[in-house]
Amino acid sequence: MSKLTNFLEEGSIKPNRVEILPNGLGGIANGLERLGKGVSNVKLVALPQETA
Repeated sequence: MSKLTNFLEEGSIKPNRVEILPNGLGGIANGLERLGKGVSNVKLVALPQETA
């Protein structure tokens, strides 16, 4: 863990891309549909506090 910062700075490892799903919990259905189609290299995140 002590070398993690160096690895990130050098580009040896790269963090996952994050995509925030729109509409809070309402966006989960769309996110699940995308996962079923094979979303790759991206973490889908729903923010419940953004639910209307």
